[in-house]
Amino acid sequence: MTEQSAERRPIGWWLKTADARIEQAFEDAFESQSITRRDWQVLESVARAPMLESDLLRTLEAFAGAQDAVDDLRRRGLLADGGDGVLTLTGAGQGAHGRATAGVATVRSAVTAALPAENYATLLQLLADLVDGLDGIPKSSH
Repeated sequence: MTEQSAERRPIGWWLKTADARIEQAFEDAFESQSITRRDWQVLESVARAPMLESDLLRTLEAFAGAQDAVDDLRRRGLLADGGDGVLTLTGAGQGAHGRATAGVATVRSAVTAALPAENYATLLQLLADLVDGLDGIPKSSH
């Protein structure tokens, strides 16, 4: 794609399209395991370190559906609470996490191929700058 053709679309189109394609890639990667991207985020967080449910939900507060994912994973026997409020992966949860890790690696590989490290870092910085810049716009009094 040429720079000129990229400029024909507004930034919102690119952001929404990129987000939709990332979501679809994860959906496709997890389809055979009957988990969602939110389920993956919960499994991955707890696999790194067992934690209090309240801490996990605070960590994932930017993502809608985290509580539903915790409840569903617990119901399916993939998450356990030892009675002290600390969530851990069950044996089945460890297996689901391990299988899903391969799908995540595939998606991350595609992102890395599309955006080598320096481009990825630049994109993240540009997006952070955009978000910060938009935070500074005064709200209309209308």
